[in-house]
Amino acid sequence: MASISLLCKAALVAAIVVVILVKARKILITSNWYKRLFAGGEAQFAEIITKVLAPWKEKIFADLKEHLKTVEGDVLEIGIGAGENFDYYPHGTSIIAVDCNPHVEDLLKARAEKAAERVHLKKFVVASAEQLDVDDNSVAAVVCTFVICSTNDDQTRRTMQEVKRVLKPVSNKFVKYSPSKKKAVFIETKRVELHYI
Repeated sequence: MASISLLCKAALVAAIVVVILVKARKILITSNWYKRLFAGGEAQFAEIITKVLAPWKEKIFADLKEHLKTVEGDVLEIGIGAGENFDYYPHGTSIIAVDCNPHVEDLLKARAEKAAERVHLKKFVVASAEQLDVDDNSVAAVVCTFVICSTNDDQTRRTMQEVKRVLKPVSNKFVKYSPSKKKAVFIETKRVELHYI
């Protein structure tokens, strides 16, 4: 009987510890200092990964260049980070940058200054991919790299609804994201081409 009581107490303590750790994790990843740290680490990691992905990005962004010859307008990049894709955009591209982390803005602006002859950073919007603070039917293309791979199915569905909402109503659209989510069940009136990198 004593061992059952001890086992129940141990289970209760374990449950309390788990609840505390889950709450602590949530507080940690939503804190400003974590977001600042993440923005800096993301920028450093991006420099390394960009070298590995360069051949694929060059091909995909060549497709975007062709698309922008037929549809004029801004390009919306969701989860822009520090602007790692600036080197791949066609010359003269106007970019609306969206990221949920406000601490990437300084890194992004510094990168935009270096890439000023290639791209124009029209504005930076702090928003999540599922709730874009961008007007309906307002952008010619959407670029989204390394974002969808870290979302669950519901977040992916809501993100793609937002992408459809902000894209101009013409036949070809672009969404670029990493390959772990290969679902295209969200395409109705606007055609969205999925290019995997």
